[in-house]
Amino acid sequence: MKLSVSCIGILASLCLTCCDSDRPSIGSQTEEEYGVRSGFQGDEGDALDDGRVVFHVFETVKDDPTVRVPVFLEEDYGMIVFNVGSYEEPALQVKFMEKSSREIIAANGMEEVLLYIGKMKRGCSIGHYDTCSVPTFYGLDYGMIERIDSALERQGLKLPSGERHVTCICPETGG
Repeated sequence: MKLSVSCIGILASLCLTCCDSDRPSIGSQTEEEYGVRSGFQGDEGDALDDGRVVFHVFETVKDDPTVRVPVFLEEDYGMIVFNVGSYEEPALQVKFMEKSSREIIAANGMEEVLLYIGKMKRGCSIGHYDTCSVPTFYGLDYGMIERIDSALERQGLKLPSGERHVTCICPETGG
């Protein structure tokens, strides 16, 4: 079942609380600390001086490299579920990262996703990362998300917070 437009509206209104600030939400960091507006220069897989690892960088304004919002991996593994197709013709892609190796994998389709999950180390922690407003997986059948979550649980992976990490990428707040 796909999420209906009304469900997305409700979800967006619940998620927009992260956008009430005049600063982008980058974990607990401020814009000045990571230079979002000044053009964050890190790339996926980079380790910063403070030990944090860059999992993903949202380029929030097309063709404007000065507005980049980094996502820092907080757990042993991280994942972002994307619809790389359209709402009418969805296509699943899940980006995974293992913190210790800084290896990033883009698994396309459910078969590849389940195969990669089966190779993950049992008992480790995994974080789900997403954006505010419209989720990165908008348009996918929600059953796909449930199937991924079930596979993670069967593999013994732990969701430390039980919720997704939400990064605000709204233009009004710097994203």
